Amino acid sequence: MLSNYVTLFIFALFSIFVPAAMLLASKVLGPEEEHNPIKDSNYESAEIPIGHETSIMHEYLHYFTIFVAFEITLAFALLWAFTARAVGYWQDIIISILFVFSTLLAIISIALAKVK
Repeated sequence: MLSNYVTLFIFALFSIFVPAAMLLASKVLGPEEEHNPIKDSNYESAEIPIGHETSIMHEYLHYFTIFVAFEITLAFALLWAFTARAVGYWQDIIISILFVFSTLLAIISIALAKVK
C-alpha cells in the first residue's frame, strides 16, 4: 500500500525541484540587470501614468475562484468518468455533491463580487 504513494511522492518532489532549479539557474547564470528608470516606469499609451495602482488579484478574484472551482470539479469528474463502472452508488452521490458544491461556490463568488 505504501509503495503506491512512493511514486507519487517522488513525482511531487520532482515537479517542485525542476522549476525551482530552473529559476535558480537563471538567477545564478543570467546576466546582471542594469536598472533603467525609463524602462522600469509604467507605460500607458505614451502618456504619463495618472491615478494609483489597482490590484489585479483583487479585481479578478471572483473569476479566479470560479476557475479553480470548476477546474477541480473537472479533474474529479474525469477521474470519476474513467472509473464509473467500478465505483458504487455512494461514490456517485459524492461526485454529484461535488458538482453542486462547485456551482454554489461559483455563485457565491459572483455574489460577493457584486456586493463590493
